[in-house]
Amino acid sequence: MNRRLGLAAALVLSGCATGMSEEECAGANWRAIGERDGLYGETLEKLDERAAQCGSFGLPADIEAYQAGRERGLRRYCTPDAGFDAGLNGRPYRGVCPPPAESAFLDEYDIGLRLYRLTRAHESAIEAYEDALDALESRRHGLRRARAKLRSEDLSDEERSKLQREIDRHRREIDRIERDLPRLSAEIDSALGRLEDYRAFLRRRR
Repeated sequence: MNRRLGLAAALVLSGCATGMSEEECAGANWRAIGERDGLYGETLEKLDERAAQCGSFGLPADIEAYQAGRERGLRRYCTPDAGFDAGLNGRPYRGVCPPPAESAFLDEYDIGLRLYRLTRAHESAIEAYEDALDALESRRHGLRRARAKLRSEDLSDEERSKLQREIDRHRREIDRIERDLPRLSAEIDSALGRLEDYRAFLRRRR
């Protein structure tokens, strides 16, 4: 577990923005840059981007050093642990691992990716429920405000009619949201159940 957490931290750090300033290009350690990109599973298109950025300042990229560093980074990336971490964080796999290592990488990547998707499904279900609660409170507030306005004696018939229609709209939406809350709550429970089942499966598997 500690090994995976350490690798995950390294991947996060290597995933920072790739834009390079003139100062960064002038002092670039291309071997180290290549190693970071390899550790993040980047294709050689990333080298093209970096070379173009530095080329715009008249500073060439050291392609040989970059490629040597990238190959070293890929050797660390193309492992089962890194595959699991990439999937767990929802990162795309760009087909950079050689055939001997790719199969084991993808096996763990798929496991991590499924865990990521189940986690996101649970989080999304919670967000949907909380959004519904916020909408319900907003409608209730709107209903109270419209009712308070309707009590005013200085209203024309048209204004009263307009407020009554607004009150009716708020009531309909309140009824709709209140009817929907049990379903949204059940979706949270269902998503959590699938997530916990998969976590239990992984504990047994490992």
